[in-house]
Amino acid sequence: MGSDSSIWSKLLPKNPITLNGRVPEDRSTKYLATTSLTANKDLVIVALTPTSTESIPLQASKDAFEKLFTFHLERK
Repeated sequence: MGSDSSIWSKLLPKNPITLNGRVPEDRSTKYLATTSLTANKDLVIVALTPTSTESIPLQASKDAFEKLFTFHLERK
């Protein structure tokens, strides 16, 4: 899908993106399977990768990505 901001702003209209909850790793497979069978819930899976723009150099993006990744990894 690329990084076209008009597409992402339609898919993820909130800025900044907020996380409303987390599923522990040991229960994630069961949760995903159960949620996919529930008609009144939406499941959105997003892959985040660091990229550069005119105003944000690649290294700054990588540093911010690493900080976000480490936060979630250590938050078990």
